[in-house]
Amino acid sequence: MSTAVTEQFSEMWDAILHGDVTKLESVLSGPSGSIMVNAVGAEGQMPLHLACDSADDAESTEKLVKLLCERGADVNAEDCARRTPLLAACELKALGAARYLIEHTSASLRARDDKRMTPVHWLAAHGAADLLGACLAKGAEVDAVNASQQTPLHLALMRGELVCCFVLLDANANAAALDEERRTAMHLAMQFSGGLGACSESTILLLRLLQLAPSLVNEADADKRTPLHWASGKNALPCVKALLSSGAEVDAVDWAQRTPLHWAVLVDAAESAEALLQSKADLRHADRDKRTPLHWACDRAAEGCCKLLLGHLAMGDPMIDAVDWGGYTALHYAARRGATGCVKSLLALGANRRMVSMSGELPADLTSCDVTRALLEERIGMKRQRSLSSANSLVLFSLLPTLAQKFYDAWKAGENVQALLAAELRDPGSPNKTARLLREVMLREKEVAVASMHVSTETSKVVVELLTSGGSKAMHSLTFTDDGLISSFEPYMCMAQ
Repeated sequence: MSTAVTEQFSEMWDAILHGDVTKLESVLSGPSGSIMVNAVGAEGQMPLHLACDSADDAESTEKLVKLLCERGADVNAEDCARRTPLLAACELKALGAARYLIEHTSASLRARDDKRMTPVHWLAAHGAADLLGACLAKGAEVDAVNASQQTPLHLALMRGELVCCFVLLDANANAAALDEERRTAMHLAMQFSGGLGACSESTILLLRLLQLAPSLVNEADADKRTPLHWASGKNALPCVKALLSSGAEVDAVDWAQRTPLHWAVLVDAAESAEALLQSKADLRHADRDKRTPLHWACDRAAEGCCKLLLGHLAMGDPMIDAVDWGGYTALHYAARRGATGCVKSLLALGANRRMVSMSGELPADLTSCDVTRALLEERIGMKRQRSLSSANSLVLFSLLPTLAQKFYDAWKAGENVQALLAAELRDPGSPNKTARLLREVMLREKEVAVASMHVSTETSKVVVELLTSGGSKAMHSLTFTDDGLISSFEPYMCMAQ
């Protein structure tokens, strides 16, 4: 090759790199122009490949592409990665170049690169909805699969490109197509959805998918996860409700034997967990490590979910002290995390602080939090409290109102409060005057609402101001035993408002 021709080649590449349309036109008008337009450069690229990603602005790129095509550039030539100029333009988001090649040339819309990506894949991934529609209108394959078995719809879902998803679905894209992880469109819509308050687009898309392919609602992916698992783990509450309403199996288990409820508590998604429980989710189901949702709520210090789950259990329910494979209870996990809110809630419902794991550890052995240790090591009662340190008094100041509130919540709900009372108040036939008085007050006042509480940590006593069903105010005094049970009840007054 002569020096003059070599210089012309160099000028051509330089013109393309700098988006200089005038200079490129001058070079291609020379005697070697017809040869240079399809010259092969580094990595097998021809001038048209380079033009699809050389200019800073779409207008210059489109002009370069148009000029090269008019001078005979091969629009379907492949580089070393098997990319045609159109594939290069779509991958690199040179949309001006892509538009010209789609609308004005015979560039193949079914070309595939070395990863089997088509122009439609790249346009869907980049959110180029108008060009995507143009390709499909000209016969591009809507369900082409790449090397990962992904269709363009899969990529649009993973990138959150809602408009492209609807363009593809309108073109009859297969929502049931499986990628290499056996995920359908419904799985991906939920996996890549936003959380509570940020899932409006995902909800719209899910409703469309439920309309097009309702049978996908219980489809399991390679890890046996259903769309409901993914939605619950994202706390996408509207999606959770939509899936449940469409027949999603509320207790479906994944590879680890975890249900959607497990997934919800793992991220403290209390809203989704509540929706699952309302649909009769099994809160006692244990995963492969024998951990219940309550174990995981405490392990993640998910106080909202912990309280929600405990709200469905009665005092002393065996599940509260259920053990996993290592002999650890929910209280062990709450202690390890220093989750004082979870610890208080568990103890208030009768959790056993003396449960020993298989490695010989008590819950108190696992915590580095002073407040949590005090909660676990001290038993509440009058004799103990007189010698409590100020730190433990602070614990009581928080725990005693929790125990009192539990009593009044059970009273208002019409539940049996016997398990919350010490023996001297519990026996219906007891001659104890206080026991008789408590029964009379509970029969007379069916509706009570706590207005305020006043705590004495020295005597384990709580004075409670109440509003009663008759529009009156009442004041009660409750005294607690070492075991957190009510040993004394005294009504001070009842007066009309």
